[in-house]
Order: sequence, then C-alpha cells, then structure tokens
Amino acid sequence: MSLSTSVHRRSPLLLTLAIAAVAVIAAAVFTQVWTDKLWFESIGFGSVFSTELLTRLALFFGVGAVMALLIGGNMYLAIRLRPRGRQAGDSAVLDAYRRLLESNVRIAVLGPAIAMGVLAGMSATTEVLPVLAWINAVPFGQVDPVFGLDHKFYVFELPVWQSLLSFLLTALTFSLIAAAAVHFAMGAIRFGRSPARPQISQPARVHLSMLTGVLLVLYGLQCLLDRYAMLLSQGTLFTGVHYTDDHARIGAKLVMAVIAFLVAGLFFANPIIKRGIYPAAALVLMVVSGLILTLIYPAVVQSFVVAPNQPDKENPYMQSHIDMTRKAFGIADTEITEYEAVTQVRAGQLKADAEALPGIRLMDPAVIGPTFEQLQQVRGYYTFPDVLDVDRYTIDGKETDVVVAAREMNLAGLPDQNWNNIHTVYTHGNGLVIAYGNRRQTMGEPEWIVSEIPPVGKLADHESRIYFGEQSTQYAIVGREQGQDPIELDTPNGKSNVYSGVGGVAIGDAFTRTLYAARFVDFNLLLSDRVNTQSRILYNRTPKERVQEVAPWLTLDSNIYPAVVSGRTVWIVDGYTTSSSYPNSELVNLRDSSADTQSRVVGTQLDTNINYIRNSVKAVVDAYDGSVSLYAWDESDPLLQAYSRAFPGTVQPKSAISSDLLSHLRYPEDMFKVQREILGRYHMTNPYTWYAQSDLWQVPNDPVKANTDAKEPPYYLSIKWPGDADPIFSQTTVFVPRLRSNLASYLAVVAEATSPDYGKLRVLRMSDTHQIDGPGQTFNAINNDQKVAETLRPFLNQGAASATYGNLLTLPMGNGLLYVAPVYTQRQGNTGSYPALAYVVVRFGSHVGIGSTLQQALDEVFSGDAGADTGEEPTGTASPSASPSPSGSASPTPSGTATANPAAVALLDRAQTAFEAADAALRKGDLATYQSKVNEAKAALAEALKLMGR
Repeated sequence: MSLSTSVHRRSPLLLTLAIAAVAVIAAAVFTQVWTDKLWFESIGFGSVFSTELLTRLALFFGVGAVMALLIGGNMYLAIRLRPRGRQAGDSAVLDAYRRLLESNVRIAVLGPAIAMGVLAGMSATTEVLPVLAWINAVPFGQVDPVFGLDHKFYVFELPVWQSLLSFLLTALTFSLIAAAAVHFAMGAIRFGRSPARPQISQPARVHLSMLTGVLLVLYGLQCLLDRYAMLLSQGTLFTGVHYTDDHARIGAKLVMAVIAFLVAGLFFANPIIKRGIYPAAALVLMVVSGLILTLIYPAVVQSFVVAPNQPDKENPYMQSHIDMTRKAFGIADTEITEYEAVTQVRAGQLKADAEALPGIRLMDPAVIGPTFEQLQQVRGYYTFPDVLDVDRYTIDGKETDVVVAAREMNLAGLPDQNWNNIHTVYTHGNGLVIAYGNRRQTMGEPEWIVSEIPPVGKLADHESRIYFGEQSTQYAIVGREQGQDPIELDTPNGKSNVYSGVGGVAIGDAFTRTLYAARFVDFNLLLSDRVNTQSRILYNRTPKERVQEVAPWLTLDSNIYPAVVSGRTVWIVDGYTTSSSYPNSELVNLRDSSADTQSRVVGTQLDTNINYIRNSVKAVVDAYDGSVSLYAWDESDPLLQAYSRAFPGTVQPKSAISSDLLSHLRYPEDMFKVQREILGRYHMTNPYTWYAQSDLWQVPNDPVKANTDAKEPPYYLSIKWPGDADPIFSQTTVFVPRLRSNLASYLAVVAEATSPDYGKLRVLRMSDTHQIDGPGQTFNAINNDQKVAETLRPFLNQGAASATYGNLLTLPMGNGLLYVAPVYTQRQGNTGSYPALAYVVVRFGSHVGIGSTLQQALDEVFSGDAGADTGEEPTGTASPSASPSPSGSASPTPSGTATANPAAVALLDRAQTAFEAADAALRKGDLATYQSKVNEAKAALAEALKLMGR
C-alpha cells in the first residue's frame, strides 16, 4: 500500500519533468529550424531550406510510420491471436508479463513501436539528397555493357532501391522478432521436453509463416538487385564486373532469388499444409544452396577457369573497366605525345620560348606567406593565410600571373578579447594584397600590384572590406541606428565604419533576438545596448560553409581563392558533383587521391570513396554582403541537371557568368589531383599492359619538403606547350615510374577558363631511350652543384640567415625540360624576419645555373645566352653576403667593392639607415613612412651600385 502511494505521489513530479523536457527539446528544435529559415531567406535560398525540410519531414514520418505500423501492428496482432486458455505449470514470470500485456496493450505496443519508428525516421532523414536526385533523375545517355541499362539506374535509382529494401528487411525482421516474443509471452509458443520442436498454436503459426514468407520475398528481391550491384563491387582486379561475376555470381544471384521465392511460397502455404517441417527444410536447403552458389561455385570458377588464364579471360572486362573509368573521371580525351626531351645545351636555345619566360612564377605562394604577413599585416589583428593563391589580372594591358591573399581579421591577435571587441568592433578584414608572380623589389620582397589599407595600386577602386572570409568563424553584429556613432573598426588609424550591406539576418525585434540568443547560448545579444533596431547578425561566414549550406549536394574544393570582380571582392569556390555508383568505374578515396604537401595546410578533402567526378559548379561568395551565386559550369552533367531540378532557380546558367568573373576562373586543384592519380595507371588503355602494370606512373614526393612522404603539389603557371604559338595559364604536374625517380611524363591541363581548350589534358611522355631526371634527382643535383653550394654556403653555415628553396617548377622549354627553383633568404633570431627572394636556380639536362635573377641563371646554363629576355628589372644584386633589410630579411648585396669607394660606402650606410627607419615605421603601422623610407633606401642602394659599376 505504501509503495503504491509513493509511486502515486511521484508521478506528478515525473510528469512535470517529462513535460518540461519535451518543451525544452521542442523549443530547441524550433529555434534551430526558425533561425535556419531566416538565414536561408536572408541569402536568397529559402527554397533550398523548404525543399530539404519538407523532404526530411516526409521521410521521417513516412519511414517512421511504416516501421511503427509494422512492429506495432504485428505485436498487436500477436496479442489478439493469444490462446484463450492456459495450461497448468506455465512460468510465473510469463504469466505476469502476459497480464501486463493484456492490461496495458497501448503502452506495451506503442512504446516499442514508436521508439523504433523514431529511430528509423531519423535514419531516413540522411537520405534526403539521394531521394531528391532519384525523383529528379535524368538519363546519362550511356548504357552499361552487362545489362544494357542507362547509367541513370546505377547512379540515381539503385542506391535508393537498395536503401528501401534494406529498410523493409530490417523492419520485417524486427516485426518477426517482436511478434515471436509476444506469442511466446502469451503462450502461443511453448517449449516442451524438446526445445527443437516447440508447440505453436495455429494462429501463431499462420502469423509467423506469413512474416517469414514476406521476408524471403524481400530477400529474393535483394538478390535480384545484387546482380546489378556487381558493377559497383570491388573485385580481385578492379571495381566492376569480372569474368567470374559474369559467368557465375550474376547467375547464382538469379537462382537464389528464384529459390527464395519458392521457399516463401512454402511458408505462405504452411497454414494450409500444416506441416512446418516442409518450409523449415526448404529454408535449410536454401541456406546450403546459397553457400554452394554464391561461395563455392564462384571460387571454383575463379581458381580453375580464370586464374590459369586471367589476362585472357578478364580482357574484355578490363577493357570495359578502363573505358568506363576514363569517362567517369574525365580523362578519356587526354592527349599523350611522345617527347624526345633533349639534355644538351647551346646558346640561344630558348629563343622559341621567349614569350613564356616572363610568366615563370618566382614568388612561391607556399613560402612568402610570412613576407605578406610582415610587410602588409599592419596590425596584429590582421592575418594572411599560410599558403597564398595564384590568379591572373590584366595589368597594363597584359594578362599577368599574380600571387594574391586576403587581409582578414585575426581575432586571436586582439589586445582585449572581450565580447564587444569580438562581435561588434573587429568585424571585418580589409583588402586583397596582390603581387607580381615573376617580379621582386630590390631587396627580394614581392613587387606589389595592390597593397596597403585602404588598397592602392593598379586595380580600379573596389569594395575591399571582408566581412565573409576563411577566418570569419565568429558571428558579428553590424548596423547602427541613425545618429549613433559607428563602432566597427575600419582601418588601423582608428577610422570607424557602419555596415551598409544587405547580408545577415535582421535582429531588431525582441523575438528574433531571443531566438539567436538561444541559438548561440549568448545572453549578451539580449543585454547589450549595441544590439539595436537596425542590427543584423552575420554568421556562417566562411565561404565554403555558405556554399555548402545552399548547395548541400556539392563537394567543394579544399582550396578557395579571392579575387576582385566587377568592383567587388569575392571568393571563388569550385564545386563538384560526385558519385560512388558509376558502373564499372574504379573507386578511389577522395581524401587520399587529393593529398599532397599543401593539402596539409589548406585543408583536406572528405574521407569518402568516389568513382565519378565533375566540376559542375563555380560558386561565388561576395566578401562584403555574403551573397552566394552558383553558376552551372559543366552543364552536360546529369547530376547537376538532377539537382538543378530538385532545387529550381538556385543554379544560374553558364551564360550568366560575366567576362570579368570568367577571367578569374581556373581549373580546380582537387579534381586535377584526382585525375592525375587515375592517370597514373589508366593512361594505359591496352588491357594486357594495364594488367601487367608495366608502365605505372606515380606522383613523386615533394623534393623541397624534407623528411616528408607527401606528394608534390601541382602548380599553376603559364607555360608554352610544344607546338603552341603562345603560353597559356595551366596547372602542371609530373610523373615518375613506380618506385623510380627519373621522369616518366609531364602532365598539364589548360586552366584558363577563357580558352576554348579549357580542361584539355595533355601529356608529354618521356622517351625510353634515355633517362630524364625527375624532381627528386634534379633537386639533389642542384644541392650538390659546386657553385650553388658556394653561393648558399653563407646562409647555411653562418647561422645569421637561412636559405629556403621555393617550388621546383618544371617547364617544357628548349625542346627539353627546364627546372626552376627560387631561393629565399631570411635572417634568423629576428621576430620580424621574412623570406626574401635572393636567387634563382635552374637546371636543364645536367647543367645547373644560379643567379640573382632568372635571366642570369638561364644565361649561365645556356652558354652565356639563353636566347630570350625574362623581362626582369635589374635588381643590383651580386655576391651573397647577407646584409640586413627591412624587417630583418636577408638579401644578397655587393661586397668587396664598396670599400674602394667612400661615396659608395656612404650611400650604403644611408640605405641601411633608411631600411631601419622603414622597419620601425612598419612596426608602428605607418605604411606611408614605410614606403617612403624603402624608396629612399632603394634610391641610395641603386646609386651605390652604379658607383661600384654594378
């Protein structure tokens, strides 16, 4: 009695806690959903939110209801079919459980049914994108070689049918288990002296037989689908159908489906024949048949038919696999040219390549990040990325390769990291910094095209503020009421700014503000006077995050880049459509195939397997207002077409791309990396050669990065392809034979989006008659060269400065291959030091040259005259004694001649004093004084060099 009273007294409290928990969960869900709605509407992609939400709800309730009805319905039916009487001697526990079931049918049935339904519904919500693609699928116009089905079936339909069958099998299995458990509890199933022969009531027998029969029908259907899945399965040699699959496994799956249907028929007939031994025996025979047909028989065929004659038996299947893989990865039209690379040098050898020489990029974006940081950071709360980007701009009427970086806000560098500073004051970065890729200043620093705050240089005035960037990970509150003073820091001199863009969500009303305070768990949004009726909240501010939200069906390139387009600073993001269901195509891991030394810095790809990829979308994110524009790029891609139909109006046609934007688009990095990984083996189109793996290529390790086994990254630069009239912006890489270091081939893709040849993959295959050194061998030869060693010895041994190699570029020139590597020097023990370009090393054949300019190095290699002008400005540098320059860089300056000319000594002292003053001005953020002193130092240094005859 007391126990009952205690339970009764506690129940109101438990009920109250349960209601409160439900209310909290409901409030949290509403907050997330409603603020997501506001965000999508603010960016102009409200249809994406509604489409996803409605599809997710339909899947959740649809799948959840089916699971709940199947489990709950079968449990309820089992209770209804319970025996009307009980025999003496039944278990007391079962009696008690039976009474519980009989007295609390709703709880006993609805509890597990709803729980399983919720779990199934939640699992189904992950299938939103496959279901939308299936509903809006379009044909590929290509059929597979085995069943003659359009690829649409494999890419769009098969995954959905497999998921549906898997769900139904799971639901029926749980229903069967639940029904059997209830029948047992209700006494419809009893075990006597022989547990192997339970006593089952006739109603229970009918019920369980029907469920088992339906399960077997579903299993038969799964066997039928498994036949098609053979084209997606990993076999002994490749992904796709093999000889054994075609001659054994596919037929075996069909036979197993028929057997499953026949056995299901016996279970359906069991209530009539009333002999459970027949369907049970048939089930056992089906299992035995499955072992024979799906395991033993294929193993026999593989061992005794295929293995002794594998190259011949698998030949047509290998050919199909090779062709399908090359199509799936976009390498089917790769041009391979035999290249008899010469190694001998002669004067004037580069005359035919004169136009390409000025485009050789000497500023390595992976090295000069600290240089940008020291010379253009201005304040500690600004930052640049570790690896910069490469782009093209028309400067003085000529397309020029440049190195570019965005000056973003670095909240970790704030002197006082309080809420007001983080969210309302330091809200944005300011300006792109752009430098020539092939030029340097006198002391080795980059030659700026655009620099300083606000930006000045050779580009027209543009909106330079960066509210949305790679470093924008915190939300920001912007907007002020009329008459209020601006509070956002705009420039380091204290100038403030009021955001006038349309980006962000308006939070001027109390309701919306409360929702966002709950979303971010930040009550300052409610308490701060800086949040007013005109306030907007900016969040999801990184460009990749914004694109991924509005186009969840895209896989994004790991390296995005900024550009100035039509007077706006924007971020350009390459988007891929990928699939792992393209028939007969090789599965590769996206992360592994795109990994190299730079991916460890700029970010890695998704850890997922794919066997189809297209660069279907070019996305643009405005750095000021965060607006996102999606442009169709590969309009023939069926995946793009399907998702464009699923989310109508979200992707603009390719024709909507402006000419200014088009000039900045390029061939994406990660796709090129995946393609080069595939080409390493699939350049071989002959099945016998492919099988023997006699001509495997691999990407070499990066020779410049010591103690690493990571691959050498591809490089963007303008090259002149043998036979072409003009150089063109390209992305390049090299291959070496597997487990060897000599060069096997040179791969380049036309990366210039304005070119009619954009995306054209071209390979120069090295001759087998003589060896051409690969990057590793070349870098080793450069380090061992006596003149290079003597030139760099002061930086390697003195300890006051260090020498760092930049990217080792490979270019097809002079009927051979030219290797070019910039060398940067940097003073040690100085917190303000940075890498400065000091030398350029080149190698052609076995000839190595080093000079303070590319021209000097080339002339040294090619018998004193390379035959072409690199277009470099004279730097006035010579021998390698390290002398200080602004911010502690170490640059080569003349030595040994100044002491003979007192006037030159005085000028050098004046230059040194000016450099030190520039360094002090830079630390104070005084860019005007800094530039003035640098110019003064350069003028003094140039005059001193003139006096010394340099």
